[in-house]
Amino acid sequence: MTATPELSTTIELEHDRKRLNYFGQYFKELRLAEGMTQYEASSNIGISRGRLQKAEYGHNIRISTILKLVDYYGLSTSEFFSILD
Repeated sequence: MTATPELSTTIELEHDRKRLNYFGQYFKELRLAEGMTQYEASSNIGISRGRLQKAEYGHNIRISTILKLVDYYGLSTSEFFSILD
């Protein structure tokens, strides 16, 4: 039995949400390991605290925010994408 297109889309969206949540948690753990508040980290990174908070919760993450976080924490893009596998 094959999944209906609607069910398939729902499953894909849920998978994407889980990946974004994992991404956010990963960067939150990096921030906490450095002993920084969201305010301190966002100021150092050059984004608003609200944008950092959304990223850490996996909500409405902009590619520009991802690139700034990757750069700030000294990750290569390949390292970053490997954490999402």
